[in-house]
Amino acid sequence: MVMMSAPASHEDRAAAAAYGPWHPGLESGLPRELLPLATVFRHENVSTSVAEALELSDYCGLPPQELVAFRPERLIIHELLVRVTAGLAVPDGNDYEDLGRNFREIASTILAKDIAPHLDDLKHVFEEVRSELRSSSRRNCQICFRSGSSRQPMPIKRAGRAGHSVSQHKSDSPDPGRRPNSVNDGPFLNGRTRRRRRTAGWINRA
Repeated sequence: MVMMSAPASHEDRAAAAAYGPWHPGLESGLPRELLPLATVFRHENVSTSVAEALELSDYCGLPPQELVAFRPERLIIHELLVRVTAGLAVPDGNDYEDLGRNFREIASTILAKDIAPHLDDLKHVFEEVRSELRSSSRRNCQICFRSGSSRQPMPIKRAGRAGHSVSQHKSDSPDPGRRPNSVNDGPFLNGRTRRRRRTAGWINRA
């Protein structure tokens, strides 16, 4: 563990005000040379190397552990643990450790007898779904960039009488007979409505 130094700036002091018994200001982390030993970075669990995860993290700002691609074998184990926890009654024994032992035994039995014989089929399904998602994502990104490049530039506004802003393009003014921001008034849709419609279109095409 590494103890944080005393806050020096105003921002640091404001952040330190949140410290308390459950947040004493201590941080812990693994050195980079030990990251490949972590479960989330082990080669048998993920197809993303530590170097790739760190590079992606530097690029987008997300934590590297959230940028790894799990292998189907590991995802199957995750799903199995969730199903056993939520759907089965695991007996506890006289000893404190019996609950953990019984849980691991049940999960291992299901994995060995019911899942392992179908592992190749499950991996094939995984690859099919990932390929479909990759194609759909690529197609939707192309649609976004294409639609974004074809947008008309925003009209330049000038100050009118009484300080009101007036557009120089008369065609951009709303029709008095139509109510702005209506669901049928495309040019006046707010950003949230446009995003919802675009997302709904992606889902329908997928």
